[in-house]
Amino acid sequence: MRIPAKIDWLGNITFAVGLIALLTGIVYGIQPYGGHTMGWTNPGVLGAVIGGVAILVVFVLIEFRVPHPMFRLQLFRIRAFTTALFAGFLSAIGRGGIQFMLIIWLQGIWLPQHGYSFSQTPCGPGSPWCPSPSAS
Repeated sequence: MRIPAKIDWLGNITFAVGLIALLTGIVYGIQPYGGHTMGWTNPGVLGAVIGGVAILVVFVLIEFRVPHPMFRLQLFRIRAFTTALFAGFLSAIGRGGIQFMLIIWLQGIWLPQHGYSFSQTPCGPGSPWCPSPSAS
């Protein structure tokens, strides 16, 4: 049975802004800043991460108070739902880790063992990957 509901604009906007700020902060946090190898001391990164988390907290508060929320947070009270969501999250992290391992294996191990010099692989010092004549 369909129940018509209004769009939760405030929830949508706070969720989008909070998530974009948080993810942007994380992306810039892993890049060098100043004399550091990582940018976690960058004031812009800290502002984006802390601001993003704060806006996501506001999103949760909004979702508890609006009549037609974007996401019903009460679903997390159901143990099977929460466990399944957590299992899916761990599975996604595992797939991401496998992708990194596969890339490192292909570029750094498999290609040099099959006729490509390390300098011709994407792992090489800034050189693009191009097949060598001896590999064909």
